[in-house]
Amino acid sequence: MAKIVVRLVALLIGLSLGSVWAQDQKYKIDLYHYNAGEYVSLRWYPQTVDDYRRGALHGFIVQRRIVNGSKPQEWKELSRIIASSFDDFTKFLDDDDSDLGMIGFALYQKEIKEKTLKLLQEGVEMPDSMDVDSYDSPLAQEYIYKFGLAACEFDWGVSKMAALCFKDETADRTSVYDYRVIFADGKDAEKSKILRVDMSQLSVLPSPTIFEGYEDDKRAYFSWDITQLENVYSGYQLERSSDGVVFQPVNPKPIIHMYTDDRFEHTCTYTSVLPECDKDYYFRMCGVSNFGFLGPYSKVVKLRCVTEYMVSVRIDTVVMNEKNEAELRWHVENPYNQEIKGLFVQRAEKMVLDSVTRKPVFNTLHKKPLSSKTRTYKDQDTRMSNYYRILAFGADTTQLSVSNVYFSHQIDSVPPAAPTGLKGTVDSLGVVSLSWTPNSEPDIMGYRVFFANRKDMEFIGCSDTFLLSPYYTDTLFLGSLTNEIYYKVMALDHNFNQSAMSEPIRLTKPDTIAPTKAVFLEMMQDTTGAVVVKWANSVSEDLDRVELYRRLSDEAAWEKIEEWKKDALVELYIDTFAFNGNRVYYKIVNYDEVGNYSLTESIPLKTKFVKQLCLKNLRYEIDYQKGGVRLKWDQCGCRIDKIYIYRTLNGKAKLLDTVLGSERVFFDRNVTKGDSVKYVIQPVTERQSRNLISDEFVY
Repeated sequence: MAKIVVRLVALLIGLSLGSVWAQDQKYKIDLYHYNAGEYVSLRWYPQTVDDYRRGALHGFIVQRRIVNGSKPQEWKELSRIIASSFDDFTKFLDDDDSDLGMIGFALYQKEIKEKTLKLLQEGVEMPDSMDVDSYDSPLAQEYIYKFGLAACEFDWGVSKMAALCFKDETADRTSVYDYRVIFADGKDAEKSKILRVDMSQLSVLPSPTIFEGYEDDKRAYFSWDITQLENVYSGYQLERSSDGVVFQPVNPKPIIHMYTDDRFEHTCTYTSVLPECDKDYYFRMCGVSNFGFLGPYSKVVKLRCVTEYMVSVRIDTVVMNEKNEAELRWHVENPYNQEIKGLFVQRAEKMVLDSVTRKPVFNTLHKKPLSSKTRTYKDQDTRMSNYYRILAFGADTTQLSVSNVYFSHQIDSVPPAAPTGLKGTVDSLGVVSLSWTPNSEPDIMGYRVFFANRKDMEFIGCSDTFLLSPYYTDTLFLGSLTNEIYYKVMALDHNFNQSAMSEPIRLTKPDTIAPTKAVFLEMMQDTTGAVVVKWANSVSEDLDRVELYRRLSDEAAWEKIEEWKKDALVELYIDTFAFNGNRVYYKIVNYDEVGNYSLTESIPLKTKFVKQLCLKNLRYEIDYQKGGVRLKWDQCGCRIDKIYIYRTLNGKAKLLDTVLGSERVFFDRNVTKGDSVKYVIQPVTERQSRNLISDEFVY
């Protein structure tokens, strides 16, 4: 009993967890089932420790009724369940696995307290932060009860001792039943959950959908999604195998999902240790239901940790003899005496990267690996250029050590061919990009680039270093007096044999000088209200186009109103914009063929308001035969809503009629011979327009 109290004290001191079993709070006794076909297993969960003691000490009644259609039959008692005695629980309470006895602590609080006091009197030491009265705390009792429920979840025997389960082996596979568990005193029966079970619908445990794992520093980390599992399984079992066939549990007790970060609300995690490195292990996971059944297994995850390979190989020298045979010599450092299965000597002719792996392509020079004791190798079939390296490998395929790369070349006095295919471009910032065809000789070490401002001048090296690839970038000073530059390229091999210069390439420097400005000559507003603008164009030979802009105030944005290409330039523009006393500005922008530009702004011109001319050419015809005057006029293109027609007769003006804006003819019948008449035609438009007035005449 001493072990009981000490373990319980440690538990209560460290309590920080919430309920380990989520129950339906509207019932005093929550109920769950598992339909195996031949029998029905029931588990129930009283909401509080007091409700549990009430039923476990005095009895839980398991009832069943047959459901026939929509009208169930009367309830029948199947069994009266009472918890085991305190003495029966004692063997669990004194066992090292105290979790199984936790439900006994909740049930027999009084007996536990009495024995604890007795132990204290006998001199059993307790932590200073705990006294026996802590057992009386309602919060402590509830926590003990919840931990006891968790222990019962995974042990049907303890659950049976605690009066929290029952197996109905009398169920008919063709029937539908209602089950409930009530208190033996008959009270609160309506607060017990009623569970309907269709015996033809067997309980099915879901399969895990996502199970993942990875290894890091000999530790195995696992995670799995429990979104569809958490309402079925109380815990989870992780199993490991060394051969992928026979699996053994990793965790001695089911893994319970607990979290503090909401991101892991639906994700369960577990960490284990791999027993050995350099060996494959297989893991799988399954759910453990609260009836003790294991669900379907997840997919198998294979993990392996590999011992870091600390073997180091270094090529000391490569000697090329007069027969162009290369003898390699190297040494090996193995500080941890790790196994070396063998050595491979590899060679590459060029340090060119593979398009897929982005690594140089090395070829092994022999089929069988060299002994781990070998320290020399003779290459009797060398190439012009030879890049050597040595591989050492251990027992595991991932244990690999790569030596340094050592270059050696055959004895050679023949210079490479002059480079060909030289070409280049110069951008607007003066950046030169050169490229040429790579030399085909295998022993090319690099290239050098030379330049001159004139073809007949001496070419000077652009840089002191060798170029390893057939590309070069230069930057020109664009403020020089010359517009051309010439380049040549020379190749060198590893014996420093120099090729002849390539054919020169001529490049033209970019044009950064803007065209000369245009000059405004005259701006005036004519009698129609239009502004006449005259200017002299740029005299630059590379002028490409001219753009004319206008704005109507100091703050207004510039508006492009016209553009002319170099083959259709003008020096006069009549702006028919409807000016209304605005201060108008004009700007001319000249562009050359490469995009350089210059701009010229005019001085402002104060315009006057001039009514627009929407009708013109008013004329009249006297028709004595029809007895009237026929008026005709022409339209100038304005949008006219309507037209007022006035007549002055013998000095008195009068509105004769209003016609549509589209009309062009009007006939006046109300005139008398001898009348002195004159007509006024007034168009109605969005902006004021001029009237048409006829001459005065006698009818």
